[in-house]
Amino acid sequence: MLMILTHPSSAKLSTPPLPRRSPQLIEEGSQNIYTDLGCADADAMQRKAMLVVRIGDAISTKALGLDQASAVTGTEVSCLEAWLKGNFRHADEAVLHACLRHLEMQPH
Repeated sequence: MLMILTHPSSAKLSTPPLPRRSPQLIEEGSQNIYTDLGCADADAMQRKAMLVVRIGDAISTKALGLDQASAVTGTEVSCLEAWLKGNFRHADEAVLHACLRHLEMQPH
């Protein structure tokens, strides 16, 4: 004989139905998420973001560790790490360009 034991109060519990959601409007954004978010420096942030993506891709493609990338670029490991985590608002665009240029010149 199979017995299923349940707690007496569990029989009384029932999950309420999920609330009906009203249809949400979907808006198409621009090509720049920073513009969509209302950032004052949206164009500069977009350019920096694209540079950081290319820096990350170059580091990955060349299979460099952050220590090696730091030596190649002359950029501190902590800066590279911060950029790759998305903290590049205060990074100088010219420095990002120089970093990328050094990585691109580095042979595989």
